[in-house]
Amino acid sequence: MVVEAAAALPLVVQDSDQRYETHPFLSLISRPNTAQTRQDFLEALFGHLLLSGNAYVEAVSDTEGWPTELHVLRPDRMSVVPATDGWPSAYDYTVAGRKHRFACEGSRSAILHLKNFHPQDDHYGLAPLQAAALSLDVHTAASQWSKGLLDNAARPSGALVWAGAGPG
Repeated sequence: MVVEAAAALPLVVQDSDQRYETHPFLSLISRPNTAQTRQDFLEALFGHLLLSGNAYVEAVSDTEGWPTELHVLRPDRMSVVPATDGWPSAYDYTVAGRKHRFACEGSRSAILHLKNFHPQDDHYGLAPLQAAALSLDVHTAASQWSKGLLDNAARPSGALVWAGAGPG
C-alpha cells in the first residue's frame, strides 16, 4: 500500500523561480521505458528501496548524453565496486552468471543509487525490516512454539518424575 500510494503522488519540477508544467524529466518519467508505465516504474523503485534499503536506476542515454530510458535494476544483483578512496568506482550487475560493469566516470554515472541510512555501511542502505529482524525472529519462534503446544493438545512432551530422596 505504501509503494502504490507513493507512486501515485504527482511529480513536480521546479527551481527557485518557477514551477515547470513541461520538462524533459516529466516526459521521460511518464514513460520511462517500453516495458513500464510511470506507475510501474515508481512502484518497483520504491518497493526495492523499502524491502532492501537500496534501489538502482539505470539511465540509458543518447549520443549526446541525455537519458532516453530509465530502468529499475534489482538490488540483489548489484554490487558496489569501491575505489581506493572508498567512493564507488563502478557498479557490477550480475545476471545468469554474467557480469555487466557500469563505470562511474565523469560527472554523469549511468547508475543512480538510492539508499536508506545505514550507520555501519558506507555503500549499502539498511532495509527497515533488517532493523526489526531480531524482534521478528523472537516473535516467529514464540509463534512456532505456541502452535506446537496447541498441536499437541497442550500436553507437555515429557515429564520429570522424582521417586524420592536419593542416597544420603
